[in-house]
This record gives sequence, structure tokens and C-alpha cells, in this order.
Amino acid sequence: MRFTGHRLAASAEVRFSANATELAAAPMTLTKRAVEVVVPDGAQTGRPRVVDRTGRESIAPLLRLVPPDALLAPGSLALARASARPGTAFFDARRDVRLRYRFAAYGPLDAQVALVRRGKMVRGWVERDRAPFSAHSLTWNGLAESGAAGRKGRYRFRIGPAGRDARFAAPFRFYDHRFPVRSGHSYGDRFGVPRSGGRTHEGQDLWAGCGTRLEAARGGTVQFKGYSGSLYGHYLVIDGRQTERDYMYAHLIRRPPVRRGERVHTGEGIGAVGRSGNARGEGCQLHFELWPSGWHHGRPQDPLPELRRWDGWS
Repeated sequence: MRFTGHRLAASAEVRFSANATELAAAPMTLTKRAVEVVVPDGAQTGRPRVVDRTGRESIAPLLRLVPPDALLAPGSLALARASARPGTAFFDARRDVRLRYRFAAYGPLDAQVALVRRGKMVRGWVERDRAPFSAHSLTWNGLAESGAAGRKGRYRFRIGPAGRDARFAAPFRFYDHRFPVRSGHSYGDRFGVPRSGGRTHEGQDLWAGCGTRLEAARGGTVQFKGYSGSLYGHYLVIDGRQTERDYMYAHLIRRPPVRRGERVHTGEGIGAVGRSGNARGEGCQLHFELWPSGWHHGRPQDPLPELRRWDGWS
């Protein structure tokens, strides 16, 4: 058995629990950061103690000992526990999906982990030389094996020994956008409504109280920010990550707290609802635009169908 830590070169013995007493084992190999010993016959489940020549000791984590006939066949794996957090995740959020798992096995082995959506593998990992009965973890950054952004839906991990049958575990939900208005709201003027001077409304208005937190619907890079007294008031444009689209937010209560060129993440605060610009006489609102080929390149699209979907899950 191998114990790791710091300043272990002076270790004299490792003491194991055994009924009401202890059994000592001399180190087989010693380094500054590791001690290897053979677990003595008669040792029982407990917390071993690594003792140096001066009598100073370090207590190891709980060691569970089982009889040989209770061990799994070499190369097999029994998943003991697995969880994915957060249970509801968003593409390009600050918090990646983290899988934590623990398994029983005869000895260390290569664990094969696959992330699956609708029966198809999205991403795969091989976790080399993983020890049984220990806690392991890995993170997923929201990208598929191809480098494309993961699609919204239900996901789960499949965990097993490399090249053998695996077990599904740790389900979670994953979404590609987050609704930008983070409190009570209603839907106002729609896309395409006529405006003065022969213009048409190029976005969707969302009514909410002044000061309501606004979050990035999709992470990306701040392309533009500014102020237009006759139209948008304080506004912000974000180039959505892994898309060709730009997301525009207008009538903010004050200057956005992010800089041009700054990287923002899905769900990150980008300002607050206001009534700046030509919304001064109308009321507190977010004017939201969605541009498939970039802001003022080509034509905008009606964002209402997508806003309603994002509103439904976030």
C-alpha cells in the first residue's frame, strides 16, 4: 500500500488497526513524498498512522479492508457513487460540469468515462491508473469531441473499465442560453412593430423593474458598448461564443460594468434594466436584439421564440 504526503523520508513504520491493538509494518520503500508498505495479516478497517523516527505521526484517511474473496475480478469495476454538479448547467457558464465518482475494483485500473446525450457519445475520457475506493473527478467544458458547443438536453455519464461494459450514472440538464432578465418581467413591443421615421422595431422589449439584474444570455466577447440618447440609451453588444450571432441589450440603467473586448460568461451580470435613451417616457425595460450574422450585418431575427424558450427553463 502507498501513502503520499510531505516529509515522509524519515518514516519508521506504519501502524494499522487490529482489534483493540495495532499492527506495525516497516516501509518497503521511502521517498520524501511517499511510503510503501505491505498491509500485515490481521489488519482491520481503520485509519493507519505513519510514524517517523522521533515518534511524530500522521494519520491517514480511513482505510477499508475486505477479505480476498470479496474482491472483484481483476479488470472489473463496480461503481459505488457518481454525481454531476450543477444539476442544471449552461454552456460557457463560469462553472463547468463536474463529475465526481468512486468505484470498487481489485486494484488500480484505467477508467473509461463517456458523456452521452440521446444515446450518442458527446465526449470521452480515459482516466489512467485510477485507484479503487478513492474519490475521482473530471470536468466538462461544454464542448463536444468535435469542438462544437454541446446541444441542450439531458446528459448522463457512462463509467466503466476501459474496453468493457459500463454503467450509466450522474444525469444532468444542459442548456445553451439563459434568460437575461433575472426577476419578474412581461413581454412588451414585438419585433417588426412600426416606428417613427419609417423604421421598424428590430428587437423584443421586456418590461421589468428598474434595477433588475441583467445577465448574458450567451457568453462571448463584448463587441460594442456605448450610449445613444435618441435611441438605445446605455447599450451593449456581445458576440456569442461558438456562434455567428450577436446579442444586443439596450436601455440599461447605467453604463455596463464590462469593457469592450472583455470576455463574459453565460449568466454573468452585464448591467441592470433601465429606461435610458428613448425609453425615458415609456418605462423600465430591456430592449433585446438578436443578429444572426453580427450586429448591423444583414438583418436581425425575431428573438421572441427563443426568449420564450429560455424563459421556460431558466
